[in-house]
Formats: sequence, C-alpha cells, structure tokens
Amino acid sequence: MRLMFSLLCIVLLVAMPSIAVSADLTKLPSDVTAVLHSDEHLCQRYVETWTKDEQRVWIALCRSGQFGESNGQVSNSSVNAVISADFLRTVLLTPPFRAAIGETGVILHNVQVTGPLRLSVHSIPNLVFVDSVLDDVDLSNATVHGHVVFVDCRVEKLDLRFAHIDGGVFFDGNSKQKTDPDAAESVLTFFAQGVTVEQRIFLANATVSEIVLVQAEAHRDVVLENIRQVHKPTPGADHSLSLSLMKIAGNISLSNVVMATLTMDLSKVDANILVTKSKFENLDFGRLSVGENIVFREGEFGPNAADSPFDFSYMNIGRSIYLISAVFHEPIKMLSTNIHRDFSVTGGILTGLDGRGINVVGNLVFEPVLDQSSTEGDVDSKFMPLWVPGAAANLSFSSFGRIVSPYSFRAWPRTVFLHGVAFGSFVPLALEGKFGHAPDEWLPQWLQRGTADKFEPEPYQAVASSLTSTGQEEAAVAVGYAAKERNLEETCDAKMVAKCLVLVASKLLIGYGYVIWLSSIWAAGFVILGALIFRKTPEAKMNKMPYGLIYSFDMLLPIIKLRERNYGLNLDSNARYYFYFHRLVGWLLGIFIVAGIGGWTK
Repeated sequence: MRLMFSLLCIVLLVAMPSIAVSADLTKLPSDVTAVLHSDEHLCQRYVETWTKDEQRVWIALCRSGQFGESNGQVSNSSVNAVISADFLRTVLLTPPFRAAIGETGVILHNVQVTGPLRLSVHSIPNLVFVDSVLDDVDLSNATVHGHVVFVDCRVEKLDLRFAHIDGGVFFDGNSKQKTDPDAAESVLTFFAQGVTVEQRIFLANATVSEIVLVQAEAHRDVVLENIRQVHKPTPGADHSLSLSLMKIAGNISLSNVVMATLTMDLSKVDANILVTKSKFENLDFGRLSVGENIVFREGEFGPNAADSPFDFSYMNIGRSIYLISAVFHEPIKMLSTNIHRDFSVTGGILTGLDGRGINVVGNLVFEPVLDQSSTEGDVDSKFMPLWVPGAAANLSFSSFGRIVSPYSFRAWPRTVFLHGVAFGSFVPLALEGKFGHAPDEWLPQWLQRGTADKFEPEPYQAVASSLTSTGQEEAAVAVGYAAKERNLEETCDAKMVAKCLVLVASKLLIGYGYVIWLSSIWAAGFVILGALIFRKTPEAKMNKMPYGLIYSFDMLLPIIKLRERNYGLNLDSNARYYFYFHRLVGWLLGIFIVAGIGGWTK
C-alpha cells in the first residue's frame, strides 16, 4: 500500500496543473520519482537540534521520499514547514540519513529553507522543490545523480558552476509573478558556467539579474520562457544572458525573454536557435556554429547606448537564417558568415546590414509585407518598408545562389554596395500577385544604387544573364544597356580618350550591340549623302549615273559588290576626298556590326 501511495503521489506531481510551468507539468523530467524508503525505525531518528517542522519533513522523506502533499493535492496557500539549510545538508549528505534517502532523492512541497544551501563539491541525488522559498542554492562542482527541479519557487541565487547533472535542470519562477505583475519581485541570479547537463535546461517565469551559462554543455535543449530583467539594476550584475562558448546537442529556444544583452559567441549548437517575441539591447553571435537554423521572430533588438552593431560575423550556419517580423534598431554586422541554405528577411525593420564576404549557398531573400492600409497608386507604397531611412546594405565581395525580392525599393535600403558580389540569378518575388515595378525600369536603378561609387560590370552581367535565361529579353537589354552607359560615363570622366571614343562610337552606331538596327540608319544616311555628292561630279555625268546610289553603296560597304565597274571608277574632283572618308565610315560601321553581332561590344 505504501508503495502504491508513493507512486500515486508522483503521478499527481507530474500531472497536476496547479504546479504547471508555462503549459503543464509534462515539461518536468519524466523520471522524477519518489519511492518507499525502508526501516521505520530509522525514520523515527532525529538530530537533537532539529525543529518539529524538520522532524515532520524527515519522517515524510524517509517514508516516501517527498513532503508537503495532502490527499494528492498541493497547498499553495502558505508554507507547510520551515527548515534550515543545515537540516537538508544533513539529510542529503550524512549517514545514515543519506542511505535512507537513496539515489531517488527528495521532493519538497511548500517549504521555506532558511540560510544558504551549500552542496558544492558533493554528490547528491534528485533535488526537487515545489512552491517553496529558498535564498541561496550552491551546487557548484557538485555531481547530481538525477534532476535539479524548482517549480513555482522563489530562489534568490542558483549556482551550478562546473556541476555535473545526470538529469536536467528545471526552474519555474514564483506563480505570483505570473498572475500578478505588481507582486514584489523575487530576483534570481543564475550562475551555471561550465555546467554539464545530460538532459535539458529549462528556465521559465522568472525575474533575473543575470543568467550565465558560459562554457555550459547540455546534451538536449536549452529553453528559456517568460524571463525578464529586474526593473532596478542589481549592483555588480550586467543583466546579460550569457550563452557564450556553449556546446548544445539540441536546440536553444528563447521565448518572451527581456534582458539587456544576449551573447552566444563561439558557441556550438547542433540543432536550431529560436528567438521569439524577445527583447535585447545588445546581441553578440560572433563565430557561432549552428547545425540547422537561426530564427528571430517578432522580437525587438536595440537600441543600445553605445550605438554598436549586432555582431553576427564569422558564423557557420548549417541551414538558414530567418528574420521574421523582427525589429533591429542597430545595424547587423555579418562579415564572412557562411550560410549553407538561405538568408531570409520577411517583414520587420532593419537599420543596416554589413554583409561583406558573406556566403549564402541558397537564396538571399528580402520580402516586405503588403501594406493593407495603403490606398496610394504607387507600386512601392503597396509594401511596408524593410529598412529605416538612411540604412545601408553592404554586400561587397559576397556570394549568393540567388537574390530574391520584389521589384520594389521598399525591399532595399537607399544605399546598397554590390562591389565584387557574385550571384547566380535575380528572382522576382510576387506578393499577392504583385512583383512591383517593371523589371526593365527597376533593375537598372537598383544596380545603379549598388555600384554608385564605382562601376563594376559583374552584377549587371549576372542580372542580365538571369533575365535572358527566363525569356525576359527586353529587361535583359535594358540592364545590359545601362551597364554600358555606366561604363561610358566612368571611362570618359577618367579621361581615357581612346576607350571613351570607342564606346561613344559603339553607342551611336549599334547601341552597344543591343540596338544593331541603328547601323542600318547610319548606312542609309551615308549612302544617300554619298549619292548626292557623287551625282554632281563630272564622272557621274560621263558614266551616265544620274542617281549614284549604287556607287555610294559600293563605296560604303565594299564587302557587298553590287556593280564591279564602280570599283574601277576614279574621281578627279574634290569629291574624292569625301569618298575617302566615306570608305572609312563603311569599314568602321562594318567592324562595329560584326562586333555587335558577336556580342563583343556588350
């Protein structure tokens, strides 16, 4: 019967909603158990200094491994017992009491522990507190053969530095904090530098001064929910969430976390990092390694007093980075980060992006959301801007599989740097059937912005090639022509006279090879001009050639011979000097036509 009663108590502990964390007690480690302890004689043994409360607690722990339940229900109204930290140390560490407790540990409901609970360096079993009050819990360098659990508890300080925990760490803050925001704050300081946790780390519903998990190692997930920074600064605390140099076999999930600083630099996370509806003033993810995805969803980051950018440099991301409806009040610095799939921004606000040297194997996606309230007819006004005024995106020397965005400047900042950028194609993104502006209008302007301070042909060539491959010849011609116009402007400004003249001739004669039909207009003009000059010469009258069109044509385009005798006709008048020029124009026109058709002038 006693065994059955104990098992029933544990089932109730795991299932009861009254001590649920953010959803229910299924989040508690499944192997938190209490079993019947033997030897009733031992259960009646006390230390002389123990109080009556401590004696009651000992009898319950000795018999069933837990204290504080009544008929399967947990009382949340008041403290059932006040016990000292020394009493718990004796029970957990000193024979014969430790032997009676065994490795299954203790579960304590509705207790108040007075004094600091010092269990550092020692080896202890499962340690579970429910709806209890503690000051300082020190498990630094301890070995816990089970779980460390605090449900609906008020704890001032929890020290797990360099401890080894065979189970998980589960902390849920005071229930009053969840139901009454005006309740007096119970501020937790959580130190867990270098801790090794074989299962998950879960912290929820707590007001904290700082959380330190530097060099921590967890073989499953790290989850933080509903964590907020103390309203009044704590002396000596930097109010940061420090997750640097960690090794996490699962996910890191931060939901509704509000603190000053979040650092994850030099950490290694095998699965995902999920940051949802959270607020931080500073972010440092430098040299972070993530096996799958990083997701920022509906959060707000910055501004900070130093106006310092958020560091995402030199990261290695196994899959993708998603920024979804997230607001960044400071620029993102993402130097030489390697992303094996996509970097996607959907909605939200960006202040700037320094992505020099970034490598995105998949897609770079800028996706503004539609502005449902807009009634203006302008195409750009249909989208909410992704960038603040004055923002800049520096993508120099970066590479992307594809760039994906609508043809709208609401998806891009005013200043874009595309120097040395390489990408396979530019893919228009449709939002509810709207691509934005016409590509032959928008893409040249976008490329102009991206190479405003120094012309480089590679971005133009990549976009033109992408348009050609998708059958958008008109847009491809517009982009290619815009590139040659930029080249002409820069060449002539640099006083490169010869090259400038060649480009001017290419533009006038064949439209840089994109408007070959211009050459026919020039040819027709010179044929008519030559005919008008030739018909007035004595040789025209002598050879009965009153029009001279065929002669002018043969002299202009000697490759095509319409009449052989025209090539043996010598002019003695001053008209011969014009036809010297006439022939030179013909050769020049022919060279540019061949070069244009061959694509050498594009």
